[in-house]
Amino acid sequence: MTQTGKEEQVHIPYRYQELAHGERGTVLLADFAGFSARRSLGAALAEGGEGWRVLRVDAVDDLTEAVDGPPPGLPELSAGYARVLRPEITGPAVVVGYCTAASLAGRLAAELALPLVLVQPTWPSADTVAEEFAGIRKEFGADAAATDQDAGFRYGRAGVAEALAAMRTTLLCDFTAIAREQELAEEDAEILLEEMLPRCLAWLGFVRITADDPVRDAATPTLDADDVPVSEVLRAVTAAARNGGS
Repeated sequence: MTQTGKEEQVHIPYRYQELAHGERGTVLLADFAGFSARRSLGAALAEGGEGWRVLRVDAVDDLTEAVDGPPPGLPELSAGYARVLRPEITGPAVVVGYCTAASLAGRLAAELALPLVLVQPTWPSADTVAEEFAGIRKEFGADAAATDQDAGFRYGRAGVAEALAAMRTTLLCDFTAIAREQELAEEDAEILLEEMLPRCLAWLGFVRITADDPVRDAATPTLDADDVPVSEVLRAVTAAARNGGS
């Protein structure tokens, strides 16, 4: 079940998805659904929540609604999610951040005054934006010249609006050329240009605003190992809820 909060001026619907029901308490998960072949943490918690109610926010999915302009910064993004999630918290509550959503989760936990657990956190830099941009172009078969990597690094260090406008122009050219060269059916071309392009731009925008965020607390409970069992995540959640006194 997906719920929608009040739409902001930047036209981002601050949504959450209820992945699991439960009366033990509330897990607020910052994660990304279906952006890679790997099974998401949300999917694992949905199957093995052990009595926790699990609510997921997917900022990349929501940012697809705002790819025609620059996304808000992380403080505004976390405040928007906090407004939607605060009334939904029941019992002890913990914020969990996965991978690149670690910074968003940290700010969300601060907004709601809740304990935080991070799972395989990553901390993007300006260089990460360039790498992700080049990776998307390569994945879709673009003939990216060597200078494209240099351009990508500039995008990573440029202002958010400037960076996304430049990357949008390049990817739109790439995707249009792919549709033409591969003689895609109209339906497939629409999927490429109207679904995949906004999703890629939303991801790049999220990585870019995250690269601007300096917040990182070394004291936060962190699970760094690959393929962390969901049972271990829930043990950390239980400990954080108990220590946080929520």
